[in-house]
Order: sequence, then structure tokens, then C-alpha cells
Amino acid sequence: MNRFKSFATECTSTPIVRMNSLKTYQPNEPVIFVHIPKCAGTSFIRLLRRWYRDGYRHPYQDESQDIMLPRVQTRTPGGHWDPTIRVIHAHWDHGRAYGLPYYCPDVTQYFTIVRDPFEMIVSMYFFVKGRSARGEFRFRGETVDLRQRYPTVNHYLDEEQPWLNNHLPVDLTLEDLPAGIARRFVYVGRFDRLQTSVDHLAFVLGMRRQVLPQHNVSEYDEPIPESRRAEIYQRYPLMKGLFDHAETTYLVPGFKHSKIEPALPELQQGRRAGPKSRPTLSRDPQVISGTERGHSSAKWWRLWLRGRS
Repeated sequence: MNRFKSFATECTSTPIVRMNSLKTYQPNEPVIFVHIPKCAGTSFIRLLRRWYRDGYRHPYQDESQDIMLPRVQTRTPGGHWDPTIRVIHAHWDHGRAYGLPYYCPDVTQYFTIVRDPFEMIVSMYFFVKGRSARGEFRFRGETVDLRQRYPTVNHYLDEEQPWLNNHLPVDLTLEDLPAGIARRFVYVGRFDRLQTSVDHLAFVLGMRRQVLPQHNVSEYDEPIPESRRAEIYQRYPLMKGLFDHAETTYLVPGFKHSKIEPALPELQQGRRAGPKSRPTLSRDPQVISGTERGHSSAKWWRLWLRGRS
């Protein structure tokens, strides 16, 4: 048996598990990954490619251009689900008029990872700061440097951050939070329980457990103003409520341990292949499917081994 074949796992054709207060995952229909910024979404790219292979779709918002998010057609001309589309992963954003559910109305099952809102904002600040210092931060087609506007993390915390809620379904409200989550989500995990959440998500989706690689990690070089945590919770009650509610959803009733696969080679953009590094892969600026263009999972592994030799 090809040893690389074990790195991808097909999901079964029947529903896997019904969780308390959440939808039952239907593997014959596509599912949406709601990628909330600074909640491990970049690390999920490789995980979802491994699980879904060519069924993975990633409509990519190219920040070097101010364009709309490309749409994914989920149905065939005859009106049936397109069997080649199994998961759609994107930064759905109401602030840019491509939010959920209206931008992909046919797909009605979602999953996501949520994070403490204070920690999300702090992490975003250091992400923006680091990208600005390298001349790599782009917004709506322009390269911008936000370090003068936000000289410290406290300046960033002072300003309203609408993006915190813009990536959630528009009809999700604090007053209707448990019912709203139950209508659409097959799984909601927690960033502070990340590997456990990945394990339980794998169980829900019928996939093999996988060690999640870490990508896009922000470097913190200032003290964190912990005294402002309660203030942020008051200003962003929906995200705080969702994070608190995830305490009841991240552990799946009936969860069973399965064999855990070894971690994927961490093929990070911008790193040159060398004696102790891993190869660089390009990124398709439009809809990215199961593997990077021109690279199968087997090729990833062979390139990584070659770089290590």
C-alpha cells in the first residue's frame, strides 16, 4: 500500500454524530469553515487539505487588489450538490459585503474555532505591527503601515474593531445565541483548547485525528495590558458570549479516540528549502482546491524529506 495514501482520509457517507445543541454533520453536503481572524485559521488550511483533498475550496481574498471574494458554485447545472466540493474555507466578512449566510446561502452547515476576544484583538495588533514593519501589510489593494496610528497595543485597544463580529453569520445575535449556533453549526471549538478541539472536530467530520501545525503566529514584544480585559468583554459581548458558549460545544458527546496521524510537513510561504528547512509552495490567488497547484500530498512529503537530507 502506498504509504502516502494514509495521509488523506475519506469521510463516510452517513451522518457521524449528533451533538447536544448542534446540527448533525451531513457529509454528502458541503460544509463551511468560518475562519475568524487570529483563531488558527491559517493552520487549518493544511489540515483541511489533508482531510478533504481535492474537495477543499479556499476562495482567497487577495489583499493586493480590492476585489470581492470569489464565489464558489456548490451545485451542478441540474441543481444537485457538486460532489467535488466538500468544504469551503474563507474569511467571510460583512464589512466587505461577502458575509454569511447571504454570500453562500445554499450551504447551511458550518464549523469554526473561537477565541477570547481580548486575546484576539491583542494578537491582531501584533500581527499588524509585524507585517507593517516588514512592509507586508495590505488592506484593500494598498500597502499600509499602521505603526504610527497604533504606537502601542493600548492605542489599538482604544479603537473599535468591527472585524471582531463581521466574520460571524449576520443573523447570529447574543439574545438568540444558543439557538442561532444550533441552526447552523456542526461544531464550535475553542482556541485555548485547540488540539482537543481539532480531535473532536475530526470525530464529528469522520476524519483521522491530526496534530495541527502552527502557522501565522504573532510575535509579542510589548507587555499585555491585562487590566483592560474586562473592558473588552463589555464592548464585544457577542464574541465573548460565543467564546463562553463554546465551553459547552468543544467536547463531543460519545467522542472516541482514534489513531492520530503524524503532523504534516509545515510548508510555510516565504521560506527557502535548505538543509534544515522545508520547501516553499505558491498560493493560487483565486479558489484553491485540495492541493497547492502542481504539488500533491506525496510530493509535499518527498520534498520535505529531501530538504532534511
